[in-house]
Amino acid sequence: MIDSVLLERLKRRKESSVEELIHKYKSYVTAIVFNAIGTSASKEDIEEVIQDVFVSVWNHAEDINNLKAYIAVTAKNTAINKLRYIKEAAELTGMEKSGEKTPEEVVEGKEMTAILYRAIEALGEPDCEIFFRYYYNGEKISDIAKELGLKDATVKSKMKRGKEKLREYLLGRGEA
Repeated sequence: MIDSVLLERLKRRKESSVEELIHKYKSYVTAIVFNAIGTSASKEDIEEVIQDVFVSVWNHAEDINNLKAYIAVTAKNTAINKLRYIKEAAELTGMEKSGEKTPEEVVEGKEMTAILYRAIEALGEPDCEIFFRYYYNGEKISDIAKELGLKDATVKSKMKRGKEKLREYLLGRGEA
C-alpha cells in the first residue's frame, strides 16, 4: 500500500491500517532500533521500543506528513531514550558494577553489531527481511513464507545461502 493512502487511513482511525502499517514497516523499524541499541538491551526491551513506535504513529497520525521519515526518526529517538533509561536504571541499582564491561568491550560489541547489521543488509531483499524476522523477531519459517508469498523451502534455502554469505563475509574481515 502506498504511504499516502496508508497515512490517510491512519488519520481516519481505520484500525486495519495499524495492521498494514506493522506489516509494511516492522522490519524497517526493527533494523533501526537494532542499529541504535545493538546488544545493549534485552529482546523484550527492543520489542517494547518497536511497539512504542507504532503506538506513536497511531497517536500522532494527524501531525504526520511523511510517514517513513516520521517512523525512522521516532524509532531512533525511542531506541535512544530506552537505552538511556536502561543505563540510568543500572546505575541506580548498582548493577553496572557487577559484570561491567570495559569501554573497549562495549565499543567492540557495538562495532561487531554494526558489521553484522551491514552484512545482513547487504544480502538484499527479501533475504534481509527473512533474517531479521527469523533470528531477531523469532518468527516461524512458515509465517515468514506466508507473509512474503514464498514457499517454506524457498525461505529455508535463502537462509542457508544467506548464512554462507555472512560466514564468508565475516571470515574475509577476520571477524569469525
